Amino acid sequence: MDDFAIKKRATYGTVIVDLENSKVIDMIPSRNLTEVTEWLKEFPDIELVSRDGSLTYASAISEALPEAIQVSDRFHLVKNFTDDVRKYIQRTVPARIKMEELSFSKPEEPLEKKPTLREILQKQNEEDKNRLVEMVKELYHDGYSIRRIAREYKMSRNTIRRYIRHGGKMVHASTGVRKRSILDPYRDSIVAMKKEKKTAKYIFAVISREGYDGSYSNLKTFISKLNRESHEVKTIVPVLSRKQLTKLLYKDTSKFKKEVQEKLKSYIRTNEELQMVYRIVTEFKRILKQKDIESFPGWLRMVKHLDIPELNHFFRGIRRDLAAVRNAITHKESNGLVEGIINTTFLFVSCQGLYDLSTRKIFRDVISYFVVVIYSCDHQPFSWIHDGFSSH
Repeated sequence: MDDFAIKKRATYGTVIVDLENSKVIDMIPSRNLTEVTEWLKEFPDIELVSRDGSLTYASAISEALPEAIQVSDRFHLVKNFTDDVRKYIQRTVPARIKMEELSFSKPEEPLEKKPTLREILQKQNEEDKNRLVEMVKELYHDGYSIRRIAREYKMSRNTIRRYIRHGGKMVHASTGVRKRSILDPYRDSIVAMKKEKKTAKYIFAVISREGYDGSYSNLKTFISKLNRESHEVKTIVPVLSRKQLTKLLYKDTSKFKKEVQEKLKSYIRTNEELQMVYRIVTEFKRILKQKDIESFPGWLRMVKHLDIPELNHFFRGIRRDLAAVRNAITHKESNGLVEGIINTTFLFVSCQGLYDLSTRKIFRDVISYFVVVIYSCDHQPFSWIHDGFSSH
């Protein structure tokens, strides 16, 4: 059994489903203790009831069916526990964690310098010159005289001799030579002010008082060149978000990017209490999945020993409903059918305006039909619900 909202935060009903044949038995227009108890008394042969942690349902079942086995829904147990752990993380962990201990220095990648037109033309001239030198050498090695080669290329014999003697590549004389700038005398002052994070306008005003009579745009170009030339080492401080720590409650570490994995592991290593919290979350999920009832008492002692307010809230709820929680570990039944199917179908049908408490039987029959349709169609509710509803 489970509740559903007729009008959210105002009116609720109770739906009862047969877990053996996946069929809705009835719908009660209330989740009130008296009405639920009265309904249950009509079916004294019920042997097992799967429910959430509602004390109302627990009391109703205990009063109406004292011999029935009550099974606390595993989904709600895990959800409630992780919700409390999430509140603990929100209370104890800042939204953004600077990982100072993981800070590292990384040289800034030099920007790819775009060649100027002058540099492009210079490179082309160098390539043409080197091709000419190679041709001169080939002619000379083929037996042509220096005089004849000089006459053929209209060049002096000394130039031809120089080409023949030259080894390697010909390079323009200005290659690698930095052109002097009118700002060179102020270079040290500009670099010092740049380190102090001064603006270009401030630097321009200072060097103008010192005698600089060039333009402001020339200064900006000069500063840009300095930025490209200086491969400054920047200290990068990785940041871990609290949201990433929260996500770790719901998915395995391997699902995160490698960089995030390293940050998570590094931070958790520094926080022993958080380590223990994650450990008991993982252990609780394992106990439920593997039905390891033998480990459950030890797990309860671990939670109690931590004495964390948010976890104590969950611990008290477990103690209050201990028998049903133990049954959740040892029994296979759960509210999965009720949660996954009825809620989806109720949403669709209520949106169609079919829900009317005065015609509960009609609505119950419609709901039952949809449950059968959904389960016979490989759990793809939305397309099949619409088709089924149209044809019936």
